[in-house]
Amino acid sequence: MNVSELEQSLNSVMEKLSNAGLTSDREKYVNFLAQTYYFVCHSVPLLELAIRHSQNDDFIKRSLEHIKEESGHEKIALHDLKKLGANIHDYPEWNWTQNFYGRQYDLVLEDGEILLGYILALEGIAALGKKAAKQVNDNFDRGTKFVDIHVEEDQDHLEKVLAQIERSKVKQLIYINFHHTVSQYEKFLDLLSQVEEEDLKIAA
Repeated sequence: MNVSELEQSLNSVMEKLSNAGLTSDREKYVNFLAQTYYFVCHSVPLLELAIRHSQNDDFIKRSLEHIKEESGHEKIALHDLKKLGANIHDYPEWNWTQNFYGRQYDLVLEDGEILLGYILALEGIAALGKKAAKQVNDNFDRGTKFVDIHVEEDQDHLEKVLAQIERSKVKQLIYINFHHTVSQYEKFLDLLSQVEEEDLKIAA
């Protein structure tokens, strides 16, 4: 898979991202940041577990670099929430969110490299989400740092993860995880599009 093929695979996600309302509706955007905070909290623990369940030195080396890159990113989402006047405690973790990252803990026990499918999906969505990021910045004068950083940084990360996958012996399992993660992220966007102000504190 190259960047062009990845873009085709993520077309429906990009469409849903534009239509979910989160780039213009404060409450939807706050819910997006809150749930993103919850699953980004697991980025480093998942990478650490994946390292322990891999014999691939190349994957281990890149994952150690990735840990340095991802460390503390959940705090950026939390900071954006505060800038928007929101308290994370008012936005409980959804069942969807727990299932989203929870599945990865099981998969990496089989082979740590399978996590690359999850990483590719999230970094691909971020890297290709320039239009949505611009809409966020156009509509909110604060609380956009997390989106800005990931749209910018994940351009470079994308090429790295694609190269890793091409060298992997479990490429098929990685791509199965990628497609499943994409489908689940689409469900996330569907849930966000349904958020109404009176439902903010109800876990999906």
